[in-house]
Amino acid sequence: MASHAAFCRDGLGGPMTGLRLPHGSHVRRDSDVRRVFDRGRSSASADVVVYAFDRADGQPPRFGLVVGRKWGDAVRRNRARRLLRESFRTARPTLPVGFDFLLLPRGRIHGRKMEAVREMLVRAAHGAARRYAVECAKAVVVPVIPATTAASVAPAAPPESVETRCGENPAGAPAT
Repeated sequence: MASHAAFCRDGLGGPMTGLRLPHGSHVRRDSDVRRVFDRGRSSASADVVVYAFDRADGQPPRFGLVVGRKWGDAVRRNRARRLLRESFRTARPTLPVGFDFLLLPRGRIHGRKMEAVREMLVRAAHGAARRYAVECAKAVVVPVIPATTAASVAPAAPPESVETRCGENPAGAPAT
């Protein structure tokens, strides 16, 4: 029987490093998944829903898969996972950098071809990233001074913590 290493070689005798996802390309921690669901933005394209959250670190995009039992038996769930994983792997160079993406199947994804799933994933990922950029742009806090008392009263100190719509305060520290 051939060893696993024999199957992991390309035609040139070297390891197939270009075909695998790097180790850090997965969203694995529960806190990261919750952050994407809670503070990220979503977009859908036919049979794929994508949630996006900008890590703002300039690193390549990461992904997580959410395929629950409602998608059928283990065979169908694994088919959906394989389609989404491979679609992400091949589309990764074209996706926005610095984002965490959660990929959810929708509809009849298990019957689709990989090329169609990849197109849906790219469209939804760019839509979610664009929506995040528009809705979650860092707000500039300008204290409002009433016009009637502006000349006689010194402006109040800005609040300790001001939250934007995406759950982070403008200084970049976590909201309290």
